[in-house]
Amino acid sequence: MAEGMVAVGSTTTGVVPPASVQEEWDELYGPVQPLDSEQGLGRGGQQLGANADEEGLLGGEQRPQQVSLRSVTPVEMEALVEGLGNSDLLQGLGACHSDIRSCLYILGFCPTFIARQEHEESIASEKKPYLKLSLGAQADPGFGGIAARYQVEAVTVRTESHDQGWSSFPQDHNTYNNSWTWAELVLFGPDGRPVHPDGSGRLYTNLHGVGRWQCHLRALGPDSQVVRDLNARTLGPDATSGAAPPPIGEQQRHPAPDQQQRKQQQQQQQQQQQRGAEGVEGVGDVLTLLICACFPGWRHSIRRAELVVHLSPVGVDRGGEGPPRGEGFWEERHRRLM
Repeated sequence: MAEGMVAVGSTTTGVVPPASVQEEWDELYGPVQPLDSEQGLGRGGQQLGANADEEGLLGGEQRPQQVSLRSVTPVEMEALVEGLGNSDLLQGLGACHSDIRSCLYILGFCPTFIARQEHEESIASEKKPYLKLSLGAQADPGFGGIAARYQVEAVTVRTESHDQGWSSFPQDHNTYNNSWTWAELVLFGPDGRPVHPDGSGRLYTNLHGVGRWQCHLRALGPDSQVVRDLNARTLGPDATSGAAPPPIGEQQRHPAPDQQQRKQQQQQQQQQQQRGAEGVEGVGDVLTLLICACFPGWRHSIRRAELVVHLSPVGVDRGGEGPPRGEGFWEERHRRLM
């Protein structure tokens, strides 16, 4: 039998020499490149480049993907909770409304109060409201029952503003030194008076003697005075004289609201927001953005403002979520929601 031939039964099979295998591989796939000792291997043994971590190829922990966010009012959130809670599937699983509420929050449904204003205005030597957000009244059964199920996590504000663009102190230009145009975020009670008459401090300050529009984005977290006041006065179980959240959906089932009831709830929410924008007294606490200027010659101009009160369900479990949420987290959430 000729060299390189093997008889298998009645069949003669050719044995390809090793050199031919290498040649065939090179012809089909190209020559094998040597492994760079400075690069590692990912899952499956693939060779990794400089961007392997960003591409998710490392064998270790991958960066979690961002969850898509959707802003909803507490009324809209409760409508979702009611609808899901009365589904046959979730009733069969025994899911209570607090579980559903927490799951929706983790999935990116963000309960918020939002107010926007976009028109150019300028003031001199005074304090003037530019944007107002009514948060509802505890005496209103529709608001009070819902408010007890949520707590304030943070308040974020974004504005575009500047001062008069000049001053007699050129050494302070383009700095915050001796700048006398600024903004304040003040919580007013139902009587129209500030909760803290001594003032709340500056929310932001315009650059000194700079006439170009400047974007200010500020986040006030759970340790800030305004968030503590909102949780003590307006939202959360502590705002209802220490009473626990109403047991709707926790121990018993209720029929899902029909289309007319949902429409009425949405109309009530829109009316509350409109009353807040107009600053009408007697509808509960009102969060107000004041633009301020002091001393002759100083002028504060503003053309846009956004105010967001970020809520979370009471008792939501954030186990394994990661590091504590700081100002940077809420500033980024504001950008994604708006």
